[in-house]
Amino acid sequence: MATKGKSISETKCFSCHKMSDERLVGPGWKGVTERRQPAWIMNFITNPDPMIDKDPEVQAQL
Repeated sequence: MATKGKSISETKCFSCHKMSDERLVGPGWKGVTERRQPAWIMNFITNPDPMIDKDPEVQAQL
């Protein structure tokens, strides 16, 4: 499962996000588990478009 997650993040996430707090297109991932609940993170990873559409905080970061 970790290998699959690594592959997905390399192809779908790291063009916009870094593992540090450095911002690219989107915010860095450092501390994300302190800012967001696990269910929110899972929903955003698996179905980001509706999450973006209904979350003004996320919209402001784009």
